[in-house]
Amino acid sequence: MTLLSSAVGIFCGFMWVIGFYYQLKVFSKVGASVAVPLTNGLQLLFASILSLTIFSEIVGLKNIAFLFVYMIILVIGIIFVSKKENNIESKSMDKTLYIDAVISSIAFIVFMSTNKIFSLSSYSLFFPQTIGMSLGALYINKENIKSLVNKKAIMATITGFIWFLANFSMLLSIENFGLGITIAMVQFNIVVSAILSILILKEKKTKKELIYLVLGILCIVYAGVSIALIK
Repeated sequence: MTLLSSAVGIFCGFMWVIGFYYQLKVFSKVGASVAVPLTNGLQLLFASILSLTIFSEIVGLKNIAFLFVYMIILVIGIIFVSKKENNIESKSMDKTLYIDAVISSIAFIVFMSTNKIFSLSSYSLFFPQTIGMSLGALYINKENIKSLVNKKAIMATITGFIWFLANFSMLLSIENFGLGITIAMVQFNIVVSAILSILILKEKKTKKELIYLVLGILCIVYAGVSIALIK
């Protein structure tokens, strides 16, 4: 572990905290069934742009043309999953919803792509990342430090270990297969989150909103798999 990997890792950890913080804001506004497809779709969109412009993971005029087509389908899917019944409240919420989702997605993409930009191993970044995440989380909760020591917070460490396995696997995948393919394949969690949110968390959807959600998920998953297959 070098000074560079330590600095980059801590920076990535801060980016993850920012991404997670704004994702939670999206969750509080629209629920998991919409928040996960929306933020994941935006992450895939930004990852595709980086794959094309910076990492050169997608080459050839034909492949680039297909990428743009799939990105259009992706944007359509994002619009569908975030669409709600027309009313004044939903219209006023849309602006802040998209702002929070974009900030969250950009922060997560920076977190996931920085090791590739600096050609650093995921192993060398992982420990510094956890330091950055811990410091960032403490800063956000600086006025409520005492409230962090409770039964619910301790139980949340279980999900933290599950996240550790998922995150480390994802970073290794980015290192070996590229950012675009990894983010594209991760989109399958959209289906799982949407189904569980409705069945277990009992999130309420009108018939029209449910149709929009299903159409949006289909568009995002189709675009994600198609982008992964381009390479």
